[in-house]
Amino acid sequence: MGDAADEKRTPEEIEAARKLFAGPCEFVSGAASVASLPGESLPEVAFAGRSNVGKSSLVNALTGRRTLARVSSKPGHTRQINFFDLASRLMLVDLPGYGFAQVSRSMKETWQDLASAYLRGRTTLKRVCLLVDARHGVKEADRETMKNLDAAAVSYQLVLTKADQLRQADIPRAIAAAEAVARKHGAAHPRALATSSETGFGIPELRAEIVTLAKALLVAVVVGAGLTLPPRDAGASEPLPPSKPAVVFPLADKPLPAPSGSERGPEPQKREPARPPSGQGLMTPPAGRQ
Repeated sequence: MGDAADEKRTPEEIEAARKLFAGPCEFVSGAASVASLPGESLPEVAFAGRSNVGKSSLVNALTGRRTLARVSSKPGHTRQINFFDLASRLMLVDLPGYGFAQVSRSMKETWQDLASAYLRGRTTLKRVCLLVDARHGVKEADRETMKNLDAAAVSYQLVLTKADQLRQADIPRAIAAAEAVARKHGAAHPRALATSSETGFGIPELRAEIVTLAKALLVAVVVGAGLTLPPRDAGASEPLPPSKPAVVFPLADKPLPAPSGSERGPEPQKREPARPPSGQGLMTPPAGRQ
């Protein structure tokens, strides 16, 4: 894990990612219920975290747009799952925040159930960026969410926000502390990233991380299908080729079925999650894990 944690992106990767995120990015839909979730198509990268951690601000910073994802000074403003199509290559997903005490219990449970259904049942979800306030580090609600993501075999990466509010010397320590927590979780990426939506610090590196993941997924699909991957510019906006073979979920212990095609695998078994007595994380734990 140490080697992965020390991995640095090259200037070429940074520039390729900048081109992609500078391309068209459009709001697709907002889902307030499981029934209103859009159909699965592009690989998805979701952004999750505590209320007021800066999810919508980070999505705006990544895409270089001020108003793509609506930002509010009032925590708990994102009350649905918002989907954004990035150049027909990736779907960026903004999830409702968790851990905000002033939201009613029934509303918290509604959001938690929606997020749980999305995170457990979405075969096109390839990674969750779990956002953590750099000033406070990983909190108990974050740890609960990490445990549930581990249990659901959902790959995730810790991303520190609001790094501009730390002293420069404290940023490496905050990253090291987050990586120490990540090493204890099987589905967590070992490398944590620090960002600031205000100053742009760390934004190019996070873009490159996401684009590198997307390119790896594209190669896996093409190679698995026995096709040849043509050379292309990372900023191009052509859609991904159709995916028929099973695509291996990052860090999962078994392949998940492809979202379309005649060779679709069996549908995942749907289970009613057991609600924790006082859970504050993003997901309800799987049945049997209280």
